[in-house]
Amino acid sequence: PFNETIMYQLCQYNISWGYFVYDYQGCIPWPMGAFIGISHHLNHFHSLTTFYEDLQSGNLPAVSWVMLINGYNDYYDMHPPYNVTAGAVEISKIVNAVMESPEWNSTVIFITFDEGGGYFDQIVPPAINMYGLGQRIPLLIISPYAKEAWIDNYTLSGYTLLGFIDYNWHLPW
Repeated sequence: PFNETIMYQLCQYNISWGYFVYDYQGCIPWPMGAFIGISHHLNHFHSLTTFYEDLQSGNLPAVSWVMLINGYNDYYDMHPPYNVTAGAVEISKIVNAVMESPEWNSTVIFITFDEGGGYFDQIVPPAINMYGLGQRIPLLIISPYAKEAWIDNYTLSGYTLLGFIDYNWHLPW
């Protein structure tokens, strides 16, 4: 249910959010349609063009997801056998646009992927039992406040991104 998501919490506490996808077709982008009740929040879905316009005009939502998936084609898919370069170039354009915008001094960019392996990591993940901890997934943090060229080898969870939103906007959950 949508009312169990971070996006719902943002709505409840009047914190603006946007979900931006390339080649936006005006409907609920994949995979967001999996959330029951999301159809009442169509005003939060936008194109990548709108992202760039909002970025320059100072109207970017407080929390913005920029997704290089849209459910219509795999142009920026960085999974094998697709061309990693197309996705990397698009990520670079997005990061550079943010860094050159008026929003940069109050922004953090988190770049993560839906899985590890292949192009990113050929090291076996740490294990605490016979099942292990799962895949190692890259996370890049880009911000004027991030430590430059710092690599953290500690184990953490993708939930830390949700924790950042909770902490930064003082959400009660």
